[in-house]
Amino acid sequence: MNEEEFQAGIRATPWFSEFKQQYGEEPNLNDPSYDYRRAWAAGARPDVRDPTDKQYHWPSEFKGASHPNRFVQGVDTITGRPMGWRDYIADFLARGGGQVPPLTGAMYPREAAPYPRPSPPELSSDMMQRPLPPVPPLTGAMYPKEIKRRK
Repeated sequence: MNEEEFQAGIRATPWFSEFKQQYGEEPNLNDPSYDYRRAWAAGARPDVRDPTDKQYHWPSEFKGASHPNRFVQGVDTITGRPMGWRDYIADFLARGGGQVPPLTGAMYPREAAPYPRPSPPELSSDMMQRPLPPVPPLTGAMYPKEIKRRK
């Protein structure tokens, strides 16, 4: 497949027309969040998968790691597997998060709160004025007992 065939073929799809109409511009076919050329070469074409939104979608297997919808309801749409804690953190940081939010401790994604997580409760003024406990020096020890033994 050469570039001219790819460009002519993808521009003739209903997805391309729908995208231009919806966003007022052509899609970025060089977007790193989706590999349109690899998808096209593999024979993948956009289709309407969700009858409720009636929009064309490309298969998820060609999404890039930075795709905004890579993780949907706790599932990695590229692999089809539930996301682990590393995926959760990578997804949060890829979306521009500055500080990693606390994990819920849920074993399975369906037990976890849907993304994005709700904001934490407001702290009272007396909580803000309490001193923080001292932080032990970084010694490489994993447990406080090891810190005491090394001294």
